[in-house]
Amino acid sequence: MTRAGIHGCARELAYSLAFLILATATQSARADSPAQVVKQVSPDYPDKAVAHSVEGWVELEFVVDTDGKVRDVSVLNAEPAKMFESSAVRAIQKWVFSPALRNGAPVESQMRRKFTFKQ
Repeated sequence: MTRAGIHGCARELAYSLAFLILATATQSARADSPAQVVKQVSPDYPDKAVAHSVEGWVELEFVVDTDGKVRDVSVLNAEPAKMFESSAVRAIQKWVFSPALRNGAPVESQMRRKFTFKQ
């Protein structure tokens, strides 16, 4: 099998085994019902991490707007640093939510998600 084939297989394995989301959501105190995930996108497992068998995690904080779109993403913490952050941010920016509601009307909410990368 070629190196590219090995990396492709490793990547598929990484996608299926490694994408664990430990979801810790913090909702705005003003919301009656929290934002709910409608569409999730798995982060890519970086080639460098696959090649070196690196595992880790990234904790993100972001805002879900009244249309259910993600914005204002920031990395709160990551281990190891500079390995998985870009992948996690790109993925969360593609997520879609039903927005949090207060008195039946959509409101913005701040949330956190922790992505765990395991091989």
